[in-house]
Amino acid sequence: MQNKVFDVMKRTFNKKFSNFFVFLFIYIAISCIITLFSIVSTAKKQILSDMENMGANVLQF
Repeated sequence: MQNKVFDVMKRTFNKKFSNFFVFLFIYIAISCIITLFSIVSTAKKQILSDMENMGANVLQF
């Protein structure tokens, strides 16, 4: 009887622990994606600003 109780407690703990890591992974992944988009957007704005400041006669095609 006592072993069954411990088995149930162990399975419940493992399930909660597993769910915690799944949610933690999802949170970290979403945070990384948001950070990546922010960095790319900032870099794009900076590059476009630098190109505009160069002048019209610098770039010729």
